[in-house]
Amino acid sequence: MALGIGLIGCGRAAERLHLPALVRTEQARLVAVADPRPERRELAAAAGDGCNRHATPEALLADARVSAVILATPPETHVPLALLCLRAGKPVLIEKPLARTPAEVRPLEALHACSPLPLMLGFNRRFWEPVRRLRQTVRERHAGEALRARLVMTTDMDTWSPVGGAHDALEDLGSHQLDLLRYVLDRPIERVAARGNPDGSIELRVGLANASAECRLLQGGTPRESIAVRGVARAYEVHLGSEHLYPAAGPRRALLDLSDGLRRQWSGRPSSLRDSYRLQLLEFLRGVTSGTQPRPGLADGVAAVRAVAAARDSIAGGGREIEVARDRGTGAGA
Repeated sequence: MALGIGLIGCGRAAERLHLPALVRTEQARLVAVADPRPERRELAAAAGDGCNRHATPEALLADARVSAVILATPPETHVPLALLCLRAGKPVLIEKPLARTPAEVRPLEALHACSPLPLMLGFNRRFWEPVRRLRQTVRERHAGEALRARLVMTTDMDTWSPVGGAHDALEDLGSHQLDLLRYVLDRPIERVAARGNPDGSIELRVGLANASAECRLLQGGTPRESIAVRGVARAYEVHLGSEHLYPAAGPRRALLDLSDGLRRQWSGRPSSLRDSYRLQLLEFLRGVTSGTQPRPGLADGVAAVRAVAAARDSIAGGGREIEVARDRGTGAGA
């Protein structure tokens, strides 16, 4: 029997990412939506047969058909609404970032320690198939080896506004990149330095245990995303439009990428990055039905918030390096 899902927040992230994943997942059924805007409620509710419409989160949480919740609201509402969900006994999948500051998270950490209902963070890039293979390759072939990484993420915010809103670039893109570093390299983040550039981009220098990374993020321009990792003797790269890791560059890689693109066009299949939202949802559903904690979980969300806060402090301090407090792990699992 499909699990009844309630969706709080019917903006662009819900429309473009979470609703298509729900439609393609037989194990879940959208039974209720909540949003203060009637037109967004109606649009989202069309994805679920007989879906109930609610104007407030409280009304949705009182809906007896709702067994678990997807939270796709602005970042500043995530912790207060997650607290409401857990107090109502509803497992929750929270769209990243978890919060805007580490201080905001403390009430949620305290409640979850006492009442550990399944809680998951929406770091969907962990479920992008080439990224999962890259993590496995690093763990099997480069454990303990000094590594260097380079991440680039650019999005076209014009396709999201005004419904989605243009969130802070560090929150929106930096949280993804910093979580990916922890996940792919399987090492905690220890320090961050950051600076803003005249073109609106932000550059990060990140120190991890026996590893270093450079990140560039920009809200605006042509969508671009890549993750490159270099060890002592071999380099790998994941980027949009490709399912490959190796070789990282060169004529052979270009031919492999071209073949991937043609194969997707002929088959009509979605990219593995878009499918990552369905795989993320399946991980959440497994946690809900088994009563176990899905991954990435609360600790991963908190680690990303602390790293983003360190980057913000670094920019305010003229680019000086900031130590990241208490990263307790790398989020083993998914």
